[in-house]
Amino acid sequence: KSIRGSALLEWLVAVPVVLLLGLGVLQWALIWQARHALEFAALRAAQVAATAHGEAGAVRSGLADGLGPLWGEASAQLSLLTIDEGEQAGWLAWQRIGPSPEVFADFAEPARDAFGQLIPNLQEIPNDNLRFRDGEAGSASGLTLQQANQLTLQVRYGVPLMVPLVSSLIVRVMEVIDGCAPSERLQVVVTDMDQPEADANARAWACGFYRAPGQVGGEPVWRLPLQVAASARMQSALRAAGDSSEASSEAPLPPERRIGANQPWTGPERRESESDDNQEDFADWVDGVNPDGPRGPSNPDQPINWPTHPGEPGEGACDET
Repeated sequence: KSIRGSALLEWLVAVPVVLLLGLGVLQWALIWQARHALEFAALRAAQVAATAHGEAGAVRSGLADGLGPLWGEASAQLSLLTIDEGEQAGWLAWQRIGPSPEVFADFAEPARDAFGQLIPNLQEIPNDNLRFRDGEAGSASGLTLQQANQLTLQVRYGVPLMVPLVSSLIVRVMEVIDGCAPSERLQVVVTDMDQPEADANARAWACGFYRAPGQVGGEPVWRLPLQVAASARMQSALRAAGDSSEASSEAPLPPERRIGANQPWTGPERRESESDDNQEDFADWVDGVNPDGPRGPSNPDQPINWPTHPGEPGEGACDET
């Protein structure tokens, strides 16, 4: 029997399969690299927020630290700008999933600043002296106060798919599986991939990630949405706004420190000298300390009457005994 042309036929069948397999392995490796970076970024964000009352700015700063190396950003400021672009374009999102609202219903109390003064419209879960606090579980959450001091963050990130051929294939198949696109027959090169079956339990949140642009108004980019969660033990009181108003993230101002009843403390006023000469400035300072013995540029040899004992004026220096 003739075998002429069999090698060409085998090549036509094997090459597309081998090519797709190799490109798929490469893209899978890049996806796993991004997932490990995302897991580290989520953990970093939880650790940073745990020391800053769970504030949104601390979460975003931690995400910038963790995802900066993945994006090749040279500074934290550039990473924060990329975080802003991702949140606005829809390929990056995060939320605090723990503690739950039931935990705040059980243990929340009015928040206080670093100086012990109440912060309006803000509540917090106490974090001090947990070892000595009551270990009874809350009626709404079923958790103790010690268990409630656990911050859990959920981060969602659309990994850009850069490998040709397999990128569009992965997105289209996953969109059908997640119910984000109508079922249709998929054809890659000349191979009919048949019609995939849609999953009844679709991940509705993932639909906006698959073709999210790099920035608002930009061109769509093939992406694969990933979701990770990370937890960290709270090192500060976890705060939540008591109503729709948001508390300021600026550092609180210290309370006024007063001497006496209502007399504010002020430093001694420095008298202006007629020139910038250092000797004249020193003479002005001596006048304020030694009002009984004026000394200035006109009489630089005037002796200074220093007190012999605290509160007892005298002439000359203290006698040595």
